[in-house]
Amino acid sequence: LGVQDRLDLYFGTFAKSFAAIGGVTAGDERVVDYIRYNARTNIFAKSLPMVYIEAVDAALDLIENGEDRRARVWHIARRLQTGLAELGFDIGSTASPITPVYVPAGDEATTLRAIRMLRDELGIFASAVTYPVVPRGVMLFRLTSTAAHTDEDVDRTLEAFRILRDRLNLRHVTGDGSVGSVNLTGRAS
Repeated sequence: LGVQDRLDLYFGTFAKSFAAIGGVTAGDERVVDYIRYNARTNIFAKSLPMVYIEAVDAALDLIENGEDRRARVWHIARRLQTGLAELGFDIGSTASPITPVYVPAGDEATTLRAIRMLRDELGIFASAVTYPVVPRGVMLFRLTSTAAHTDEDVDRTLEAFRILRDRLNLRHVTGDGSVGSVNLTGRAS
């Protein structure tokens, strides 16, 4: 956007891409020192445990030198997203290796059944998001692709979602809550 030179402070979290805890504030030394000594969150805080500092350092190394891993993540994510769409699932318009999958839930019992089926029967771990974050009657699964995943992992995940769709007789649902039936073309009917 061309405004980076006009920013006074940069804030970042280690809880997402770095898979750690903590965060960073960068900027003018006097401003950062003021925050360090006056922010209520820092009054009784202690420094991060060294294991997290090492984890962030290792993650930074991967970020700086991991072009092959980045390419692998995107290969896996695109394959997963294409396959889910072909199965008729709405994945929204994601531009991320984190793939949202909107599924009609109907009620809380269906949501719990779907989560348990994926995890316990089909061996797939997905974060589940329910009402009030998504519309009532919709559940959202979030699937995170990594460079450690294989094409076989994607195939297994797609098969698990096909089984989930067929066993629970799921209908197509979009992120806004509108519903139709799932068909193999990925179009709602």
